[in-house]
Amino acid sequence: MGTADSQVRHAWRVGESGASQSEGRAAWFGPSGSEITLVATTAGSEGACLRHREGRAVISSVGRDSPISELQDTIWVVRAGLADRAGVSLESKNYPGCYLRHRQGAVYQEPYDGSDQFAQDATYAVTTGRNGHGVSLASWNYPSRFVRHYLGAVFIAACGGPEDWDAPQWWADDVSWLVKSSWTR
Repeated sequence: MGTADSQVRHAWRVGESGASQSEGRAAWFGPSGSEITLVATTAGSEGACLRHREGRAVISSVGRDSPISELQDTIWVVRAGLADRAGVSLESKNYPGCYLRHRQGAVYQEPYDGSDQFAQDATYAVTTGRNGHGVSLASWNYPSRFVRHYLGAVFIAACGGPEDWDAPQWWADDVSWLVKSSWTR
């Protein structure tokens, strides 16, 4: 693991402010079981929420007047990390037992199959947003890769890596998310 990777893990483990692991998770997301919505911070994407659509993680603009099914697709239940309780896993509100996980670079909402691989893919280290706003979610098993929206879809991306979604332009904004309380009507 490189220096940058260990710095991300270290920042999460001390909550970037000296807080314990559980205090750090609670400070960003509230206690385990809290319901949150993650909102993009990139200029031109403000208000777009991380959601699932037919199993794929995407971003789209959703508002209080949107159909209830679309609102529910943006709600994630905060859980202790499946791979390590120091991390965080995000369970779908409207599909209990399904988690936000990456596979082959793309991010999906899929049912937990109990495997170690799934647990690793569905656990994230939380840091202060790379653009200085909100939070960023680093992949637990690929700590230099962060949950990023790119052209409407969601990936785990390294800044300047080999894939199109690793492009450095807007990377810090695209991997930074505002944490909002879930929708209520």
